[in-house]
Amino acid sequence: MRRKTIFMALIFSATTSKLNSLQFPSLQVFVPSSQFVNGRDLCRKCHSLTASDFISTQSSVERNASIDARLSASSNEFLELVHRVHEVIHQSDWQKNPSLKKLSAKLTPEHVEKVLELLNDAKTAMQFFHWIRQRPGYRHNFDCHAMLINLLLRAQLFWPAEHIRTLMIKVCARVEEIDKVMEFLKTLHYKGLKLKLQDYNSLLIALARLNMPDTAESVYREMLSSGIKPNNLTYNTMIGTLCKQGKVQNAKQLLSQIYEQGWYPNTFTYTSFILGHCRNRNLAEAFKVFQQMQEEGCAPNSMTYTTLINGLCTEGRIEEAFRMLVEMVENGCKATVHTYTMPIAVLCDAGRLQEAFDLVNKMVEGGFQPNIHNYTALINGFCKESRLEEASKIFNKVLEQGLVPNVVTYNALIDGLCREGKVDAAFEILEKMEKAGCKPNARTQNELINGLCKERKLHKAMLLFDGMLKSGLAPTRITYNTLIDGYCKEGKTNNAFRLLDMMEKNGCEPDLHTYSELINGLCKEGKLEQACDLFSKLHEKGLTPNEVTYTTLIDGHCKGGKIDIALSLVDRMKEDGCEPNAYTYNVLMDGLFKDNQISLAERVFGKMLKRGLVQIPFTCTILIDGICRAGAVDYALKVLDEMVCRGCEPDVHTYSALIHGLCRQGKLEEAELLLEKIEEKGLKPDQVTYTSLIDGSIKLDRIDHGFDILRKMIKNECQPNYRTYSVLMNGLLHESKMQKVKLTTFKGAVGDSYPEENAFNIDIALKLLDKMVEKDCQPTVDTYNELIAGLCNGGRVQEADQLVKNMSARGLLPHKGIYTSLTMGYCKQGEYAHALELLNSMSENGFEPTLLIYNAIICGLYREGRTKEANRLFDNAISSSFSPEEITWTILIDGFCKEGEFDACLKLLHRMEERGCEPTVQTYSALIKELWKEDKPLEAKLLVNRMREKGFVLEEAFLC
Repeated sequence: MRRKTIFMALIFSATTSKLNSLQFPSLQVFVPSSQFVNGRDLCRKCHSLTASDFISTQSSVERNASIDARLSASSNEFLELVHRVHEVIHQSDWQKNPSLKKLSAKLTPEHVEKVLELLNDAKTAMQFFHWIRQRPGYRHNFDCHAMLINLLLRAQLFWPAEHIRTLMIKVCARVEEIDKVMEFLKTLHYKGLKLKLQDYNSLLIALARLNMPDTAESVYREMLSSGIKPNNLTYNTMIGTLCKQGKVQNAKQLLSQIYEQGWYPNTFTYTSFILGHCRNRNLAEAFKVFQQMQEEGCAPNSMTYTTLINGLCTEGRIEEAFRMLVEMVENGCKATVHTYTMPIAVLCDAGRLQEAFDLVNKMVEGGFQPNIHNYTALINGFCKESRLEEASKIFNKVLEQGLVPNVVTYNALIDGLCREGKVDAAFEILEKMEKAGCKPNARTQNELINGLCKERKLHKAMLLFDGMLKSGLAPTRITYNTLIDGYCKEGKTNNAFRLLDMMEKNGCEPDLHTYSELINGLCKEGKLEQACDLFSKLHEKGLTPNEVTYTTLIDGHCKGGKIDIALSLVDRMKEDGCEPNAYTYNVLMDGLFKDNQISLAERVFGKMLKRGLVQIPFTCTILIDGICRAGAVDYALKVLDEMVCRGCEPDVHTYSALIHGLCRQGKLEEAELLLEKIEEKGLKPDQVTYTSLIDGSIKLDRIDHGFDILRKMIKNECQPNYRTYSVLMNGLLHESKMQKVKLTTFKGAVGDSYPEENAFNIDIALKLLDKMVEKDCQPTVDTYNELIAGLCNGGRVQEADQLVKNMSARGLLPHKGIYTSLTMGYCKQGEYAHALELLNSMSENGFEPTLLIYNAIICGLYREGRTKEANRLFDNAISSSFSPEEITWTILIDGFCKEGEFDACLKLLHRMEERGCEPTVQTYSALIKELWKEDKPLEAKLLVNRMREKGFVLEEAFLC
């Protein structure tokens, strides 16, 4: 035991002393030719060198990483394994020792490096190096190669050292590895160990494989300057490297040198040039080279044909690619799996899935096993066509055949599921992906974030975003744009702008799409001045507004009733050389009709007709709706007939606009005939269609008929909204008033027979529900949700609460939407006790309260001095599924800071930090900005100091 302890101490001591003795010269050139020496000098130099002289040169960052790795590796378990292997190797016939075979299964390259370092005999070290190399699944790393080379040089075994050096170059599989190797080779050159032609060729091949053309060119120049003459392999490797980058002219210079040497281009040379021309999208030149090689008697191989087939596919010339595939087979050149890969992918992208599937079957018939890229293309194609079942079957087939799905395969499935709104299933695929050891990338996260945003689960999308930041996976522009778009759609432009700030601070440049979404969000919130300010700054940011940006701003002003500004924006758009498109004219025409500028709207329509910009049926729907609004319904019907005669098929919105117009004029029967026509055409009437018909019935005092239409609406699975129920309740209220009028008139009194619109009360709402039951329209939870949400938005929370009791009496339970409406309704009225009870009930029933609910109640409780309850509730919010950013933005900034409660804000921030829910530096910065803005310098400086303590790098503006 004592011997083992001393041995481990020696290992640690050797490691530490070696690390402390490392020298790291700063070298700029690859191989200075002046340093080359002859073999005799080399022997003399090597004989006098110590082991530390041959330790590889590393950058300071790599050195620190190496030290950390070595110190962490000095655990007892690590050293125990090294000790046992070392002891076995010192025995005779150690290669046949069964215990070594058993131990080898646990060995990592780090273990092997340590064993090599401790072996005194270089030949034994080399035997062990080659022995362990044969183990399935094992691969030496750079440090193993470097350690053995050092040992061999110390023992003056130069030829074996050169052999290991060549192996080290050949096994490089990553850019990081080749960088280390080149640094090490640089050190060896300074020590006199000269690279040979085969080493240079191996190095150039490795650089070509790793797509490092600039480095390859630098190495090639250094090779020439050292006096080593290239051979055919060198030239071909460099020509291949250059052509892969599309540098055909540079490659031609090397080709002339091949001829000068008396050599001739071979199939690889010609194929490289064909690839270069294909990369430059110059297929004509590629086919010239193809013809020339055949004239020169050089037969094309499968790679030649595959390169041309890929080039044709890239240009969308799929049919020609197939003819080339046939020609290839006819000329006796056997296709490979790679030959089929691009055609399959292109067919899938073009939606020609059956042809792609047939091509895969043809591969199988030809004796080829489709690879993961072929199957991934099919999965992606089926997902894009919303054929998820077929995509899942192919994925299962992949697993059955023992193929390993890659990140692209998983991403295709995740994206397909998210597109179809099946986000939970997408997360199941993510779980499988991680269990299989496939690491998600930024695209994986982007697809999931996009899916969550579409499902209006933005808080969960922000959790993923927070996870990206913490894991070191940098969010991309797509990540930020998706989240900004999500916040804008939810009417939370404050958070969208905070993300913009975070985006810029993280070095991700916003694009025109980013700003267009923000402008759109501001317009939807009616913040037209802010939208215009942001629009005016686009040129400062080097961005030119396009049709989408202009149209968004024009639409915002049209909806805001500022038609004059909208018209001036159209003029400015033209002045900037940005021609209005169909959508621009559509929103302008719609705005003009709604502003009652009929003649100008018609002129816009005429201009659209002249330019061929009429969108069927969208433009015609706007036109018909505008004509109906002007009261010319008969003329609108004629326009509809003209549309049909010209082969322009109206959609449900076109018919709904006409039905609404007819109902407003009391022409219910004509409107219902139009409804029949909709159904005959297989179109599905929407809420507007049915609600217009119900409204038309109510205006004619045909309330029972209105309920008949409601029954039909529900039967056809069209969910009534609050507007639908409001129309019916107004009808019931009017009916009730009329009955009272008749009664008072009978008694000799005089009264007003027309009630005020929307003056209904809880009795009318309950009467509506009873009438629905009577008319076989059973109220559902969704019915109550619409009524309760409408009442709460109108500030009538107590009446909404009575409806909840009514629904409970009918055996119906509230869902999350009802709880949310009631809770926010009570908060608006300052009744936080009721709101807190509802929140607790909501949680008990398995519904997660929104962050807005937490914010409203926590702020309210603080105002009432109930800080303990507020703090408990805040802790609940922290432990729920909300990101630190959203909690800070919604509760701390929009809640407390905006109300001037800065002390409470900082106390709650401290609670967040204590519970490990710490925001990013950008979110801290947003909070500091808010404090400065509210003239709270002491609080701002306090937070700045706190950030300094955490090691955050602060903006200069915060230090003032």
